[in-house]
Amino acid sequence: MNRHNIMCRWSLASIAAFGTLAGACQGQSQKPAASNASADAVERAQMANDVPMERPEQRKTEHDKSDIFSRSQALPTTKALDDQADHGRFNGFDFYRDPLGAMKPGMTFDDVFKTLSASKSKVNATQRKLLETRYNLEPKLDAK
Repeated sequence: MNRHNIMCRWSLASIAAFGTLAGACQGQSQKPAASNASADAVERAQMANDVPMERPEQRKTEHDKSDIFSRSQALPTTKALDDQADHGRFNGFDFYRDPLGAMKPGMTFDDVFKTLSASKSKVNATQRKLLETRYNLEPKLDAK
């Protein structure tokens, strides 16, 4: 054998041995971490667990699920709010309440969807005009 073949075989053997050792070491380091995670009292205390609905205050009645508790039905806390701007309510845009793309505060997703769907043809026509000013959109067909 020539010297080049010996060096190639030795390199391949050392790479294979290193890969085997690295895989074995990685497998050993992961096993204790999994067993320690379940033994950690803080992690167990912070994990959310399902609780059986056995107590009376945990069960929601039809009254609890009714519309009288919705935000739009909420009564003011005091009559003084009638004299304040917007009757003391925040009617501005709120990322928690309003869906992405809402044009005004308080819109629902269905309202946004209907508005955008209705304006789709106008938006497509405007985009087509813009593309026609920038590019030649005529098809170039192969001559047969």
